[in-house]
Amino acid sequence: MYVDPSGEFFTSTLLVFTVIGSLFGYFTSVDSGTNVLMGIIIGAIIGATVGAVATAGPAYFFGGFSSIVNKTISDITSTLYFGTNNFGSWEDYAVAFVVGGIIRGSGSIGLSKWGLDAVARPFLNQVTKMGTRGAEFNEGRFTYDVFTRTVTLGIGCNIQLFGLELNPLKAIIRGLFSGMGRTIYD
Repeated sequence: MYVDPSGEFFTSTLLVFTVIGSLFGYFTSVDSGTNVLMGIIIGAIIGATVGAVATAGPAYFFGGFSSIVNKTISDITSTLYFGTNNFGSWEDYAVAFVVGGIIRGSGSIGLSKWGLDAVARPFLNQVTKMGTRGAEFNEGRFTYDVFTRTVTLGIGCNIQLFGLELNPLKAIIRGLFSGMGRTIYD
């Protein structure tokens, strides 16, 4: 097994992801006409967090990547069913990677998995956009997302594919809920 005793791989990866995140934050805040410094800072935090999860170990990396693939299935379903572009933002995908990586990497089950998946993820999705896009916290959307993520938490079963844990049934149902949520709250 490869070990990085000097920490050079971790440090350089973290630095690269931090810079990429700050650039995404910069361009997003400029495009949104919001506080650029806040966008850069939040983008850097997002990037550093993604980098940390990506380098924390294979379980974290594959958990994060599995979450991104499942989110893509969800977004495709929502887009096709509702006939509008319902793909998430870069912040949504970054949060999906981080939360999915932490869930799988730490072996979260039960209440800790629910807290991360059904509560922390919708909360972080909104908070990151508050920093990069100047959005306001939407309590109705947050409550809706917590409810729909809670009722879909145990649906379907994971399919193992190239180290990924995919759950197409859950992703499809969440895509339908997500599109409905966008219709109601966006």
